[in-house]
Amino acid sequence: DFTEVTSGLEEGSHVIVSDQDKFRPGETVRQRLVSSPPPPKAP
Repeated sequence: DFTEVTSGLEEGSHVIVSDQDKFRPGETVRQRLVSSPPPPKAP
């Protein structure tokens, strides 16, 4: 499953992309870069 974010983020924003239910507000997280699959081709 995929979700497209169309507003609310700016270039340079950081987001949690998996296991969001394991985190709580104020918790320290470790940053790492992940690659995403290419977007699907338009029909």
